[in-house]
Amino acid sequence: MENQSFEFEIVSPLGVCVLQVEWIDIAGDSGNFVVGPGHSELFSLLKKRGQITYKQVGAQPVSVEVLFGGIFKVKNDKAIVLLDQ
Repeated sequence: MENQSFEFEIVSPLGVCVLQVEWIDIAGDSGNFVVGPGHSELFSLLKKRGQITYKQVGAQPVSVEVLFGGIFKVKNDKAIVLLDQ
């Protein structure tokens, strides 16, 4: 059976949070994109004043504003966001 979720790590000056999510909608510097389980390798700068919306397993979607930008990376079925705020 195909994976229905993947790991999402949020790193900021306030700490680290690791979540199990079904999808992530990212406002990248070059436009919006959605990442799901099994997504190919990806690297993007985050849009300043953009949004990251994600859906944790068994929960409602959550949106987070990205004030100062950051970096988003997907590799080996794991997503990591490094926030500058």
